[in-house]
Amino acid sequence: MSTLTDPPQEQFRLSMLVNDTRYRSLTFQAIAAILLALSIWYLGNNLIQNLRAAGLNISYDFLGNSAGYDINQRLVEYDNQDSHGRAALVGILNTLLVAFLACITATIFGVIAGVLRLSNNWLVSKLMAVYVEIFRNIPVLIWIIIIFTIMTAALPGPRAFRGDDPASTMVLDLFAFTNRGVYIPMPWFESGIFASTTMNWLLVLAVLVGSLLVTRKIEAWATEKQEATGERPKTLAMVLGVWLVPFLLLMVIMGLSWEIPALKGFNFQGGIKIGGPLIALWFALSIYTGAFIAENVRAGIQAISKGQTEAAAALGNLGGGEVTASGIKNLAGAENALAGALGRLNVVMEAYPDLKASANMQQLSEELTSTENRVAFARQGFNDAVMSYNTYRQSFPNIVIANQFGHREDAELLEFEDSAEIQAAPNVSFS
Repeated sequence: MSTLTDPPQEQFRLSMLVNDTRYRSLTFQAIAAILLALSIWYLGNNLIQNLRAAGLNISYDFLGNSAGYDINQRLVEYDNQDSHGRAALVGILNTLLVAFLACITATIFGVIAGVLRLSNNWLVSKLMAVYVEIFRNIPVLIWIIIIFTIMTAALPGPRAFRGDDPASTMVLDLFAFTNRGVYIPMPWFESGIFASTTMNWLLVLAVLVGSLLVTRKIEAWATEKQEATGERPKTLAMVLGVWLVPFLLLMVIMGLSWEIPALKGFNFQGGIKIGGPLIALWFALSIYTGAFIAENVRAGIQAISKGQTEAAAALGNLGGGEVTASGIKNLAGAENALAGALGRLNVVMEAYPDLKASANMQQLSEELTSTENRVAFARQGFNDAVMSYNTYRQSFPNIVIANQFGHREDAELLEFEDSAEIQAAPNVSFS
């Protein structure tokens, strides 16, 4: 009786670092990493020696020195007597602010322009094409200069708001648009829970994050309920309550008030000032980056295959319209008719031995079986799409928007009346 044993383990040799494909790539990566580290060490050492020979040293002590310059737009307290480190912090926060605002507006501009580029309206489509081609091919610095120049030249100065009959007035007595910037009301708390304003706003942010987490829990519960029973419970009232009740209650407790900007002296005081440079950067980055996003959106839509597009159109009442519950119901009826016809196809081959042996009939039998499988897979995919549609429509805030555009009903799952007969393998016969 023979026994099986594991093959002997091959001993490691240095030559395997180059000859064995299991270790060769690691060897080359290690060599490249060593050479990179040596190059960085050489350049750094050369820099330090040259600076030392010139009587200079690398030091960050200057960050503690007084800056001596002002920064108009800032998110934290700062004056020209603060340190360079404080000024650097203000600059970093301003950069993050511009990036955050530009990401939101650029996405909005890009999605709208990308969809409108595929519009059947010739004028709209060409206008969006002109927008994309012009704005993405001109450097963003040029747009910053153009927008800032237009803003300072077109908007009035603060003096235009002075007098009994001013040349310019505030919009709704709340917003002031000047060539120095835009002034808007600033929220503040009369009786904040914390002494620090920053801590009060962090508390507001924490409440909003908590509402978001609870909303996700509610949506997950509704999805589980739908999968178990086939019906999705109504969650709009609960979601609105989770968002509005804690937020409004916190605002009442802390005494939310608004500081309205007012003209005092040579400029507006109070409120929040959005300076001209910030507006120019924000808007220029938004329209410039939005042009690239528009092309990505257009390409993404056009990348969808023709078959998928036709299937999506079929969901809309079998006529290329919008996807509605009634359209899905009509499509389900058509699928029922097709599946019923296929299930009732009952051709007996046993009585015809010659026909049974025919290669054509064997191919027909295979195609019928394959068709039945495709119908089953399509039905499952259709029902998955229906579940996704219902879940998406009933989630907040989609349900608020969906009702305004006619999507007031849930779609119905595709169910066959004679599912047992349909699921049976079709028999092929001629009798």
